[in-house]
Amino acid sequence: MRQGKPLTKALMLLLMVTIVTYIGVYLWQSINNPFRTAIAYSQTVNDSQEIEGLVVRSETVLTGAGTLVEQLCSEGENVANQQQVALLYSSQDALLRKQQMEALEDEKEQLEYALSSSGSAEDASSMDASIIAAIAKLHTEVSQGDLSDLDDSALNLKSLTLKHSYLFDENGESLTDIQTQINNYSTQISQLSSQSSLDTTSVTAPCSGLFSGSVDGYESLITPSDLDSLTVSSLQSLLSQSVTASSGSLGKIITGINWYFAAVMDEASASRLESTADLVFSQDYTGEISMTVDRVSETEDGQCVVVFSTDTCLADITLLRKQTAELVFTTYSGIRVPTDAIRFDETGRSGVYTVTGLQAKFKPVDIIYSGEGYYLVSPTSEASDSDYLRAGEEIVIAAVDLYDGKIVG
Repeated sequence: MRQGKPLTKALMLLLMVTIVTYIGVYLWQSINNPFRTAIAYSQTVNDSQEIEGLVVRSETVLTGAGTLVEQLCSEGENVANQQQVALLYSSQDALLRKQQMEALEDEKEQLEYALSSSGSAEDASSMDASIIAAIAKLHTEVSQGDLSDLDDSALNLKSLTLKHSYLFDENGESLTDIQTQINNYSTQISQLSSQSSLDTTSVTAPCSGLFSGSVDGYESLITPSDLDSLTVSSLQSLLSQSVTASSGSLGKIITGINWYFAAVMDEASASRLESTADLVFSQDYTGEISMTVDRVSETEDGQCVVVFSTDTCLADITLLRKQTAELVFTTYSGIRVPTDAIRFDETGRSGVYTVTGLQAKFKPVDIIYSGEGYYLVSPTSEASDSDYLRAGEEIVIAAVDLYDGKIVG
């Protein structure tokens, strides 16, 4: 046992020396042969700038007095002149009465539908078959996500079950009871309607346009007619103000088809603009919007006002007002490679070396965009198929004495 201890120590010492030697050799090779590669991949980069401004539209604010407000139109919905867009209730009782009327009208509609679709020759078995078919149709529409006829299908099923209860209930009531119930509902609805006229007010659209339930107070502070004379100082004042909607505001009607974005820009950036520009807004809307450059104001302390306009996406931007937008000057798409990967051959052509099999292969490229620590490149127009750089290839970043055809594997 005592002779085994020196042997164990010797083996452990030998193992430690082997590990240290391996690490040393690895470090020496890394220092003296700095061969490194990376994978090239496709990328799109925007040459852009953030700008702050205001969305401007032609807007008519709706006002009214009431304890409770019920908006009848969705955001961005098209409305006609004099169309009912909201209801004002003077009390909670008035709102409950309106909800009761809607429930009665729905029941009445179902009874009328059941009465109009009744048939004297139907028996219990055929009625059951119709109900089963209606359930199957409704299930199919829901499972397939087809909601185009969902309301009609649901109403048909309700009417069939209601009709079944009148035709085949235990009391033996006939379809004539449906008409009696319809008359009762009509009487109740008429009475409730008379009461509602005293404490419920209808709000109608003064003109046709798009309905918006959002009122922020800028509607009266800046309009499209103000944009021709808008200055840097006046726009900055509007941007810095704390604006709130006036009391009694219920929503607004957006008219016309054009809308505008007025922003402050430095003179150098504004000089880069062409007749159109792409903007990406930061809130409530996703995607680029192509807009026309309508006006560039006179310079004020190195800054100017730029007014952009478009006649698209109006229904989608009804909630936008004070915005920080990304103004895209140019979009570059290419293959991203590290700056250290760019090399030049004996003719002065720029390119990269790829690892093809066990050899380094020089592939000429054109640099189309310079970023921080990388380039976006594209294959040169005269590159052959074998010289054509493609995304996903392994490219050489660092190597000693690199040349076309060198064994690197």
